[in-house]
Amino acid sequence: MQSYVVVRLDIDAIPDGLPPMAERGQRVSTLIQDMSDAELQALAQRRGRSNPPMNLRPVAITMDEQALRRLKNLPRGASVSALVQYLLGMGISREA
Repeated sequence: MQSYVVVRLDIDAIPDGLPPMAERGQRVSTLIQDMSDAELQALAQRRGRSNPPMNLRPVAITMDEQALRRLKNLPRGASVSALVQYLLGMGISREA
């Protein structure tokens, strides 16, 4: 079963641009499953305010239940948006 998560992303900061919905969901789910809990926590740090501010836009990401469960286990205050931003920015190199 697939679930949706809405995150806020700076699309211009993703080197290859925003992939199609199915591809971004698969990429994010795969990378979440490949990472340890400590790695996920380290990457889910809230983004600091920037000057000029980031151009954050809401984006839907599909995820399988196992990946979503891992996100729900992140500590309070973790930023799923920052984590997904990082994963989409580095995606292909980690999958290979």
